[in-house]
Amino acid sequence: MRELIIGSEHDITHDTGSRLSSNSPDGLLFPKLERLEWEVGTSWAPLPFFSIFLSPRLKRVNLYTDSIHFGIPRDFDYVLLVEDVIPCLPTSLEELSLTCGPWKGEPLRNVISSLVRRCGPSLRSFSSNTRLSEKAVYHLSRLPSLRSWTVAGEPPQKFSPATFPALNELRLKQGAIPWLHLLAACGG
Repeated sequence: MRELIIGSEHDITHDTGSRLSSNSPDGLLFPKLERLEWEVGTSWAPLPFFSIFLSPRLKRVNLYTDSIHFGIPRDFDYVLLVEDVIPCLPTSLEELSLTCGPWKGEPLRNVISSLVRRCGPSLRSFSSNTRLSEKAVYHLSRLPSLRSWTVAGEPPQKFSPATFPALNELRLKQGAIPWLHLLAACGG
C-alpha cells in the first residue's frame, strides 16, 4: 500500500484502531506508505493510533483535525493528544499540511513550529492554519525546494523581502494579510 486516504465520514473507532495496532508488525501497518491523508472526523478516538500509519517512506502527509469538536469529554485535553501526534511525523517529507483545531494557541503553535524547524530540504509544500514561531518561519524561508506555502498570522517583524523564498504559490489564512506588504516589497 502506497497511498491511504481516510475521510471523516468513516471515522476509525477506538476499537478499530486498537485491532489495527495489535495486528501491525513492528508497529507499522503499511511500511511502504508514501502518502497519508487523514481527516479525523468528529471523534478524537483515532489519534492515539496515528503512529501505526507513519511509514519511513512517507513523503506526503495531510492531517486535518478541524472537525473534532463533538463528543470530547470536558476534561479531555485535545491539545496534548495532538502534541503527541505531530512530533511523530517524519522530517523528510515533501508535502506537509496540518489543519488543527478547533483549539489553537501557544502549545499547538510550539509543537508545529518545532516540527517545521526539523523539516529537511526536500519539503516542497507546507500548509498550516496555525501561526508559526519566528524561527520556524525563517527555517521555511531557507528551504531550497519550498514552492507552496500557506501562512497564518502575521510575518515576523524582521522578516525582509530578501529572505523570501522562491515560491510558486503563497496562500494567506486568518490574520495573514500583512504578508501582502512583504509581497509588494519583493516586487516579483
